[in-house]
Amino acid sequence: MSMDFLITLFRASEPLLPGLFTAASFVLVIALLRVRLRAEVAAKRFRRSLVFFSVYVLVAIAALLCRLYWPVAERFTHLLSLSILALAIIHTMSTLLFDVFAPRRSAISIPSIIKTITMLVVFLIVVVFILSSHGISVTSLVTTSAVFTAIIGFALQDLLSSVISGLAIQMENPFREGNWVKVDQFEGVVREINWRSTKLETRSRDVVIIPNNTIIKSAIVNFSRPSVLHRRKIKIGLRFSHRPGAVHDCLTQAALSIPEVLHDPPPQVIIRRFVAHFAEYELIYFIEDVARRDLIDGNVHKRIWYHLDRAGLRIPLPAREVYLREEPQDAAESPSRHSAEQVLRILRKIPVFAPLSDAEFLWLAAKARTCEFEAGEPLIHQGDKGVGLNIIGEGEVDIIVHQSPGDPGHKVSTLSRGAYFGERALLTGDPASADALAVTDCLIYQIDKNALAKIFEQKPEMAELFSQKLEQRDAERTELLHQSGEGDYRAGGKRSADEVSLASRIRNFFQLNPKD
Repeated sequence: MSMDFLITLFRASEPLLPGLFTAASFVLVIALLRVRLRAEVAAKRFRRSLVFFSVYVLVAIAALLCRLYWPVAERFTHLLSLSILALAIIHTMSTLLFDVFAPRRSAISIPSIIKTITMLVVFLIVVVFILSSHGISVTSLVTTSAVFTAIIGFALQDLLSSVISGLAIQMENPFREGNWVKVDQFEGVVREINWRSTKLETRSRDVVIIPNNTIIKSAIVNFSRPSVLHRRKIKIGLRFSHRPGAVHDCLTQAALSIPEVLHDPPPQVIIRRFVAHFAEYELIYFIEDVARRDLIDGNVHKRIWYHLDRAGLRIPLPAREVYLREEPQDAAESPSRHSAEQVLRILRKIPVFAPLSDAEFLWLAAKARTCEFEAGEPLIHQGDKGVGLNIIGEGEVDIIVHQSPGDPGHKVSTLSRGAYFGERALLTGDPASADALAVTDCLIYQIDKNALAKIFEQKPEMAELFSQKLEQRDAERTELLHQSGEGDYRAGGKRSADEVSLASRIRNFFQLNPKD
């Protein structure tokens, strides 16, 4: 390579050196910022700036080659390279201003369309300045190309309409990014509002791109304004024989047992109408997470089924329908989980019921009330009164103790088939000393005080067996809580030193005569 060629190459590249030096400086700054902002959105936007600078370098090299070998195209490529360099610098500065500095000074998020239009306006101004500085009259270009401009404008009228609609959306601000909205038949969270369209992400995790001019013409439902509260309704028909008050309590408790259902405003139950063979009730409740609306509604429906079943409230069959069912002869093959034989098998395996005779076992099994609970549903709350003896027929139950109000609680045991809980509240009249939470779907056999009182009249010694089991459980819970650093366990509140024995308390509560 001769010295003359190198001198010629240097002279030809001399007009490009300031631009190349500027591009190199910005690339270095961007590289440092991307390392610092690796986990932020700005780091991804800086990647586009790097692409613009890379394109500028390629066009600058093309301008250099045209200057050497094709002078006719040299001016065009040089102006093109300067325009691309301007775009790269403007994009970088926009990212610094809108995505780096602004979020640190204010919690307000600047919409994408504002960023894009600002960049476009600044870019057009810079391009006009570049053309004017190189002796090109922008006014003459516009005048001589009026027809061409009209053709382009007509062809792009939908695009221009979307841009103007995007500006109108930003001015009216009917929604913003992060809001959950419904536009026509599409419903989802607003992910982006740009100069041409708005992107929604639906519950199915699909992205719907809606042109802004379509949004302007459509009815918009914003579920996030004026608040995130969202009312839901469930209709259900029940028999005329059920008291409205009992239905109201059952449906309200079912709704409130779902964590996502709000307590304020509280659920409401109203009678909508009376039909030929049922009364139609409507349960109204409020939620905040519209994105999980269908899942929450499904959970409420499930919980309604369990609460209605336990309360003995029935959904009537159509008046003209005949419903026949033949029970299998073999009890072992019976699909029913509520048979007295099943309760009897469970009772016989519980040591505290060992003193009972066969007749007493049969009588107690017949008195047991069967209740079903779904996984995650509370069976007992600590502090509840009037709790019965709960025997687990199927499933698992966690026992959780709260040491103080607001304490999240500490799990002290997990009970399974054949175990029982709630005995202290039933036998002594104390409030429940722990929560009982269904881990899986559970089948529970409940025995109330009246049924157990009849048994104690016949077998007073069972009070001693229950008291021994209670003391054993208290000792195990105290040891477990002590090992976990949760403090001491005191069932039923503080217990004085001169407190009577559990066996005596049980006899007093059931008005049993002391043992001879």
